[in-house]
Amino acid sequence: MKPDFNVMSKAELRSYVLMHREDTEAFQALADRIYANPNPHWYQPEETEKIVDLLPSNKSTNIDN
Repeated sequence: MKPDFNVMSKAELRSYVLMHREDTEAFQALADRIYANPNPHWYQPEETEKIVDLLPSNKSTNIDN
């Protein structure tokens, strides 16, 4: 019996999808939820330093070292 994807939080649904990668119904529910609530942030050219700080590779290492 599958869980009710409508009552799961986005984080719970994402976790479920990662644990059940073959479940296309769960994946579609997550994709629908992501596309239904887009929250894009548009950066201006003068804000490029902020973008570099957001990159995953910079979270664990420092470019200056």
